[in-house]
Amino acid sequence: MRDMLRVMRESIAVVDCPIVLFSTGKDSIVTLDIINQYFKNYKIIYMFFVKNLSFVDKILDYYSKKYNKEIIQIPHFTTLNTIGKGIFDFKKNNESFLKLSDMEKHIRKITECEWLVSGEKKMDSLPRRIMIKHEGDGVDLKHKKIYPIADWTENDVMKYIKIKKLPLPINYQFGFRNIDSLQKNSLLWIKNNFYEDYLKIKEVFPLIDTLLLEEDSENRKY
Repeated sequence: MRDMLRVMRESIAVVDCPIVLFSTGKDSIVTLDIINQYFKNYKIIYMFFVKNLSFVDKILDYYSKKYNKEIIQIPHFTTLNTIGKGIFDFKKNNESFLKLSDMEKHIRKITECEWLVSGEKKMDSLPRRIMIKHEGDGVDLKHKKIYPIADWTENDVMKYIKIKKLPLPINYQFGFRNIDSLQKNSLLWIKNNFYEDYLKIKEVFPLIDTLLLEEDSENRKY
C-alpha cells in the first residue's frame, strides 16, 4: 500500500481534475474512496450496459450520497456497438465498432477534465502488469491515466474495504463480480432475483431469452 501514497503524491503534483471510472466493482470502490481523500474537484463516470437497473442504482446512489458527488452515467461502448452509436456522430467516426479509446475521448470531452483514474492492478494479469509498469508505474504522464492501487493485492483491497466499511454491490453476495457482461448465468440470476430489471435488459437486448434457452438445452444433455 506504500506505493499508493507514491502514486497519489505524484498525481497531486500534476492533476487538477481526475475522472474516476467507476464500475461499482471492489477495485473501483476502493479507488473512488482514495481519490476522494486526495482531491476535492473530481468527476465520477459510470458506463452502463442497461440503464436504471435497480440493484445497480442502489450502489450508485449510495456512493453518490456518501461523497456528495454526481455519478455521470453514459452507455458502455459494447451497448452502443449493439444498438447504435447514439452519442457519437457516424460521419465523424468511420470505425465499424467503438473502442474504449473512443469512450475515453468522449468522457474527457463531457467532463472537461483530462486525467482518467481506474482500479487496474498489476496482479490482475501479465498484460496489465506490463502496461502499468511500462506506462509510468501508476502515473501515466503520456496518456494521462492514474492507477492508485496498481501494486495492491486482492487481500489489500478486501482489507481496505473491511476497514473503511465500504459496501459492495449485492451481486458479490451471490458470487458475481461483474453482472454487466450479460453472461448466461448472470442473466439467469437477474431473472430469478430482479425480474423487472431482466425485462429492462430484454428491451435493449431482445435476444437474451435465446441465451437462457441455449443454456437450459445444454444442461439437459448431461
